[in-house]
Amino acid sequence: MLRGVNKQIIEVNNTGNRYFDKALLFINPQYADISRHKLDIEANKYIESLENVAANSSVGYLKKSTKKGIIRTSLVFSISIVLLILLIYTIFSWNS
Repeated sequence: MLRGVNKQIIEVNNTGNRYFDKALLFINPQYADISRHKLDIEANKYIESLENVAANSSVGYLKKSTKKGIIRTSLVFSISIVLLILLIYTIFSWNS
């Protein structure tokens, strides 16, 4: 199914990235009347900013964050289970 036939799209053919050959950028309708040259410049700036973000991120950092997040989530879950068991025990002991 074809959608968005009225949308303006900029196709970036040379992303400068070995993993991605092309990028499609959908132009915000409120900026559709800006010159093609200005939009091309902004598209290239955007692609370069993505490269800068990727260059400044560290895979090790992401892995540490993920491990730390998993440990934190597991700890919170475990404490929640213990508190739930204590609550259930307290309710049943009051009813006896």
